[in-house]
Amino acid sequence: MGRRVWFREVWGFLVRDRRLKHGPTLAEFWGSPQDEEEESMVVERLPRQSMTAISPNA
Repeated sequence: MGRRVWFREVWGFLVRDRRLKHGPTLAEFWGSPQDEEEESMVVERLPRQSMTAISPNA
């Protein structure tokens, strides 16, 4: 993050952004966790075919 952007973000957080005293909790804001549904890095491998199934002489 650039120097000017960093100062602007900090200044905005301290002065400009408004926060609520009795706002929603983080769990209420984001909803229930979805840990069981996470499969983003799973690689499913297909079964290897034998060389006779790919034979060019068939």
